[in-house]
Amino acid sequence: MSGEEARSVHLAERGLVHGIPGQAQTSYRIYLSLGANLGDRRASLKRALNLLSHVEDTRLLRVSSFYETPPWGNEKQPPFLNVCAALETRLSPLVFLRRAQRIERALGRVRKEHWGPRTIDIDLLFAEGFESAAPELCLPHPYLHERAFVLLPLTEIASGLIVRGRKIDEWLADLSESAACCKCGSAYRPIKNKRKAFSSKRKAIFSCWNMVE
Repeated sequence: MSGEEARSVHLAERGLVHGIPGQAQTSYRIYLSLGANLGDRRASLKRALNLLSHVEDTRLLRVSSFYETPPWGNEKQPPFLNVCAALETRLSPLVFLRRAQRIERALGRVRKEHWGPRTIDIDLLFAEGFESAAPELCLPHPYLHERAFVLLPLTEIASGLIVRGRKIDEWLADLSESAACCKCGSAYRPIKNKRKAFSSKRKAIFSCWNMVE
């Protein structure tokens, strides 16, 4: 058993993570929010999506349109470009979180300021049949239903998703700031020409594929 798997078991034993009662899950459908407001935002999001699709035992299912959105929490920073994605993975959500954080680091994410500017941000929003109150991963995401920049793209790919007892489009209808979010591009499609995307130090982690709209 790996250290990550042992951590998942430990949290389950403490009652901090919960699956479907009476069922042993072999895969999870996970919903993600990705955002960037530094550098080439669109390129960073495309690269992150592609890397996520190549995480082991993981399949990318759907990707929303891109949305330009005002910053949330800390308003003194550039606007964000946001996108949501649905994936199916055999990894536990806690293990998948580690893979997402590895991608963030590979793409230059440096955590300096809470809700501050970033080259890339990958948030786990929701995992079907799974809840977590672990310190490193709270699912459903505690701010999911308060953020138009999350709910707008999420409704494109999972309009019937129920979070905290309500459909996500109902949560979205309550948020006036959704008018400030602007759709600005369709989802990407991958092409099959592999290329190396990172320095030799990172080559052992991932190989990246070109992305085009």
